[in-house]
Amino acid sequence: MATSERDVEHLRRSLVNYAKREGFVLLHVLVDRCQAHTIAFAELISMLARGDAAHVVVPAVHHLAQFPSVQQAMKELLESHSDTRLLIVDFDSEESR
Repeated sequence: MATSERDVEHLRRSLVNYAKREGFVLLHVLVDRCQAHTIAFAELISMLARGDAAHVVVPAVHHLAQFPSVQQAMKELLESHSDTRLLIVDFDSEESR
């Protein structure tokens, strides 16, 4: 299922606000427009391999993949980079504070 531009923009704003609150510098917001594509995930892995990022913020685990077993595999792949800290943040809960 594709994500609407409105939803993408809402998540982008949530990421920007979270980064500001936590003292992070937001380098990139990577988006795959369809769950069948993994171009953004591949770019993320390349950025981590180059050492361009130390933290990865994901709005929810289902943003990594559609199926739980693939979500877990992608989560483990991200966390396998020694300096990477994966943060999965429920922005709906964050905004209600």
